Amino acid sequence: MKIKKRDAIINATVNLMSTQGFHVTSMAQIIKEASVGAGTLYHYFDSKESLMNQCVVEIKKELAIAVSAKYDAEASYETNFRTMWHAIWEHTFTNQKRAYFGEMFIRSPLITQETYEEIYKDFATPLAFLQESMDNGNIDETGLSVLESFIFGPIYHLLKLSLSRQVEAPELYREKMYLMCFNSMKLTK
Repeated sequence: MKIKKRDAIINATVNLMSTQGFHVTSMAQIIKEASVGAGTLYHYFDSKESLMNQCVVEIKKELAIAVSAKYDAEASYETNFRTMWHAIWEHTFTNQKRAYFGEMFIRSPLITQETYEEIYKDFATPLAFLQESMDNGNIDETGLSVLESFIFGPIYHLLKLSLSRQVEAPELYREKMYLMCFNSMKLTK
């Protein structure tokens, strides 16, 4: 099956930038890696910044779909939190380069406000679940951004340690990390 040119550009960008960084990776390298012409690249993306923003939108959309698919309106808070947290873990460690790129870029000054807004629309279900969990007293009331960092941060940090070979077999930490996250979010009233 032949990969679409736009997808080839996205994949090349993610592969190069997740190993070399944003600033070092040139459009010429992306063109070569994707096996497309300059005209093709600029047909889809008018600049390096718009290309990077679109990459992170697609990466985060994939994650949002994986996490949202685990939500069950009939399930308990504990069940939903567990299945959604494990979906984040599974998706992150199955798509390591994409997850690493997404996390690097979403924290960079190159991301646009429009990109943030588009990403947050995709995460409507998990965000609504977290807000409802706070409203129902299942977890401490805090800002969603802080809560998001608390949930995603340890997973992405372990991913970075794994990619840099500072930690072997990250799956050995999976359940312990989940329990630490879950238990620390409980209300302490």
